[in-house]
Amino acid sequence: MAYAAILTVVASGSILYVERSESSRDEALRELAEVRALETGTKALADTTVGYGDDGGNRGFILAGMAFLEKYKERIPDTYAMARRFAEDGAGVTKTPEPGQLQQEFSQRRNLDDGAKAMSALLRGLAKGK
Repeated sequence: MAYAAILTVVASGSILYVERSESSRDEALRELAEVRALETGTKALADTTVGYGDDGGNRGFILAGMAFLEKYKERIPDTYAMARRFAEDGAGVTKTPEPGQLQQEFSQRRNLDDGAKAMSALLRGLAKGK
């Protein structure tokens, strides 16, 4: 009788161990797939080119980069938060200069160009796993 009880405990423990091992393996595979998707997606997005003076293209590129980063913000929360602050405050992606204010327009163009270059560099770094 005691032998049967011990055998039952050992068998139950073995089953739980196998289930946990399979669960851990499945979780590791899901995580690996997510990392690969992040690296692949960032490389594809980073390979997009935008040029100086293309305010709409640069703004769109920054916004596309932010949308992509937002998708993975739980995996890279600090990077997402920093990129968001930069896009809003540094690049001024949501700001529009006053019409006819050449200095503001030039400054905005320079900020958007810098923002697009920074986003591209960030995405390239993520694509390389850095």
